[in-house]
Amino acid sequence: MLVFGAYTFADGVLAIISAFRTRAENERWWVLIMEGVIDIAVGVITVLWPGITALALIYVIAPWALITGVLEIGAAIRLRKVITHEWWLVLAGVASIAFGVLPGALFRGSERSRSWFGSAPMRSCSVYS
Repeated sequence: MLVFGAYTFADGVLAIISAFRTRAENERWWVLIMEGVIDIAVGVITVLWPGITALALIYVIAPWALITGVLEIGAAIRLRKVITHEWWLVLAGVASIAFGVLPGALFRGSERSRSWFGSAPMRSCSVYS
């Protein structure tokens, strides 16, 4: 749990640094700031409560991974003329989204998944139904 917390915290700090470095060239640099703030908050929550259960951590990691993945793909599309090898950022976004969907896919059809992922928003996603 501490490794994940340290990773998200460092990822957030680096996203914020990147936003400030590219703000002159990119009018939507604030999206990286948002990602950085979310990453830092998730990292701090994870480090402050290391005894958190796997169930609660899934509720923190899965949404974080989905949000981060969407933001990374969006940043790659918007920055494709500014950066080189933007496909790495798209690949990271796709991997992050897959990581966010993975918990529901692993427990699909089990009694545990119905109780964990039984809410209406999750039912609308085919992976969780």
